[in-house]
Amino acid sequence: MYSNLERYVPDRKPPMGAVLNPYLSINQGLVLDTIMWEGGGPTVEDLSGNGNTGVFGGDVVNWTSGKYGSAVAIGASEDRILCAGAAKLFNATSGTIEFLVRPNWNHDDGDTYHYFFDTFGGNNKRFTLLKNRSGSGKFNETLLWTNSVIVGNFLYAWQSGVTYHVALVWGENKLYINGILANDYADSNLGVGANDLYIGDRYTSTPRGLDGTVEWFRVWNRALPASKIALLHREPFCGFRWTSIEQLAAYIAAAPPEIKALFMDLSTQLWTIKHSQGIFTKL
Repeated sequence: MYSNLERYVPDRKPPMGAVLNPYLSINQGLVLDTIMWEGGGPTVEDLSGNGNTGVFGGDVVNWTSGKYGSAVAIGASEDRILCAGAAKLFNATSGTIEFLVRPNWNHDDGDTYHYFFDTFGGNNKRFTLLKNRSGSGKFNETLLWTNSVIVGNFLYAWQSGVTYHVALVWGENKLYINGILANDYADSNLGVGANDLYIGDRYTSTPRGLDGTVEWFRVWNRALPASKIALLHREPFCGFRWTSIEQLAAYIAAAPPEIKALFMDLSTQLWTIKHSQGIFTKL
């Protein structure tokens, strides 16, 4: 069940207007949650409550269809989703970035960079994950930068047209792809950090854009354990699950005083009826 009482569907994005369940542990520590359910327009909403709206930039940023619903297609040259100020909220010591991506390229596509994300602005400390070009000595490897320092690289066989679930736990710098640990980079933190987050691009392109589609992008200010990352791979929208009791409690808490009073009156009447029938026993 979603917060709007629609039936929960694990393999489809929730309908617009659905609300994250604050009682679930998976939602604790969220600082950015753009599930890109809009399907149109030049922005993506941040459901974390921090107001980090993503704004399209460049010439080749369009809506398209993805594995679970709407997705954003990002080109290769100066195209991105900019979340201004979002990186200021990133915990310096540890956290988790998670997204779904479908590249339009193979890992051995030659002299081309492809950035999954980057940060800049403020203290300008780069935090980025990218597929490197072949001519730089890293030979098409997937690089991680934290605190403006390369902390490692490895060869991963990205394939054009294949959808990948990616989760990076920074601090310990573990990269999970499709729920499985793909690489353990050297440990490091983000230092004094940066201000702005660039999804699908370098902070300045020459060109170094993603050239692919993104279906969501989420950030936690805590290191998610491997079990939670595996859960997100299996059930990416599990944070929207509500039980009937949680839904009722949430509606009552948000209701105006007269509705709360009515509910309390009904509860009292129900208790009186049950008590008269001997259903409740005094302890």
